[in-house]
Amino acid sequence: MKKKTVIATLIIVSLAAGTGMFLAKTDFTASIFKPVQAKFVVSMTPGAFEPPAVNVFKNTNVCFKNRDEEARWPASNIHPTHAIFPEFDPGAPVPSGKTWCFIFKRTGIWRFHDHLFPELNGVVHVRGK
Repeated sequence: MKKKTVIATLIIVSLAAGTGMFLAKTDFTASIFKPVQAKFVVSMTPGAFEPPAVNVFKNTNVCFKNRDEEARWPASNIHPTHAIFPEFDPGAPVPSGKTWCFIFKRTGIWRFHDHLFPELNGVVHVRGK
């Protein structure tokens, strides 16, 4: 009986040691607490940005999906220079059915417009985190 207990104990200890070595080599905190690249979609529809106002955290990927039949061009204000936040500009029209994404790495209130239809506008509120 003692021999079976000793063998069972050795098996349990070996399994525990093997599990401990596996856990020591695996960085679970990196995979659990790794920053996730968030994504938010703004639809460019005929005559509008939907939604027209977006609230996101810093480093959020905001994607502008063109659901219009015409090309669209989201860009930061001021029209036509886009000088307030020049990085927030695809530099060319986004064709119908295509998407352009921008990662907001700066906090602030970023107003934007459609370069081809400047009467269409919106705003992205970027908070720090």
